[in-house]
Amino acid sequence: MTYLIPSFYIIGERKCGTSSLFRYLTDHPQIMPGKRKEPNFFIHDSEYLASHWEEYLANFPQWSNRSPATLIWPELDAQGLLYEEPVEFDWPSTGVVLTGEASANTFFDVPPQVIKAHLPAIKLILMLRDPVERTFSHYRMLQRFTAEGRDIGWKLETLEREIDREMEDFITGQYGQLLGPSCYILKLPAWIETFGWDQIRILDIKSINGQNKWTATMRELYAWLGVEPYRPATEIRYNQAPPEAIPTEIRETLQSFFRPFNEQLFDFLGYRLPWDSN
Repeated sequence: MTYLIPSFYIIGERKCGTSSLFRYLTDHPQIMPGKRKEPNFFIHDSEYLASHWEEYLANFPQWSNRSPATLIWPELDAQGLLYEEPVEFDWPSTGVVLTGEASANTFFDVPPQVIKAHLPAIKLILMLRDPVERTFSHYRMLQRFTAEGRDIGWKLETLEREIDREMEDFITGQYGQLLGPSCYILKLPAWIETFGWDQIRILDIKSINGQNKWTATMRELYAWLGVEPYRPATEIRYNQAPPEAIPTEIRETLQSFFRPFNEQLFDFLGYRLPWDSN
């Protein structure tokens, strides 16, 4: 069987709008999704990758078949609980057809050389978000997982305790799930060194918020991917939990912690991002 090879890959970061961006991209009639937004294939070791490569490709639409593609979409309900629904996509009648994925833990958890070895021509998209907001949102997600009975790998404590523990771990170069992935400068240079600036687009979550920014961002991404101009059918936010305010003391603690990492990131990028934690 012949499957479409991914042309784009949203590598992260978690809780930065990757779900919404993936749906906006696959809303384009020339972009077909795989069976799942996040195969999480590349987190495995090299032996697994080599022996399961065909299984990974089978996640994507079958070129020789051209039957409708069904995406198993994870979404949050009004209470913030996760459920899945199938979403069907038809093949376009003409023109180039692309596919891609969005395993959002890739940026922080996977060495870029692994992706380069398997998908050397892939176009990468990195979504960023104010690290204070991202950290808080990630903690809330872990709370939901725990409430649903999922095993997250450890007993989740209060946000204050989790932050204290991860700050202590930082001293010895150990990174947890909350603070580390929000320090984008820790991983970004390696991705740029491996792929170069031309193969990666770096966006802030605010670039897909608001009609004018959203329209301009999607226009640029579609052109970069090589598909026809198009306006997505909707700009609704996907996989979004009910809002909750960050406690003031925790916000101030996180702002102080992230400030030097943010400054290093801005120096590396050559521009500043519109974050309240600056």
